[in-house]
Amino acid sequence: MKVDVQLTDKNNAYVIKNLLPLYLYDLSGHYDRLPNAHGIYEENDDCRTLSEQYDVQNIWWEKPPGVLFPYLNLVNGIPAGFIRVATPPYCNNGIEYFVNKLFLIRSLRGQRIAELSATMVFQQFRGNLELFTNPSAQNVV
Repeated sequence: MKVDVQLTDKNNAYVIKNLLPLYLYDLSGHYDRLPNAHGIYEENDDCRTLSEQYDVQNIWWEKPPGVLFPYLNLVNGIPAGFIRVATPPYCNNGIEYFVNKLFLIRSLRGQRIAELSATMVFQQFRGNLELFTNPSAQNVV
């Protein structure tokens, strides 16, 4: 199994945008959350369509280079997840790099793919790194 990570740009941003609803659906199990009134799992309950959800994510590809890093996780060349890393001002004080999302599709979990992908990304960001986690009894895998 070949595991790779690839920094995305505006041309292939749609792949991470396509995977985000899967990530948000996964989180619903950790937070006992239902979709919003429009049937969308979203961090912002105002989104009415997946197209609007796409637009909310555009910030990851609109900032100048070196500020936000949206990585696509590939397994055998197929999109399998993503890792998003931010730098100041999108970090807490004293933090140089903030991993705000790390996602791997369910069918590939438990095979050390997320660990390998995270290691590939983390090796590119030496310094004080913070990782956002969802601590709960349901988030043990």
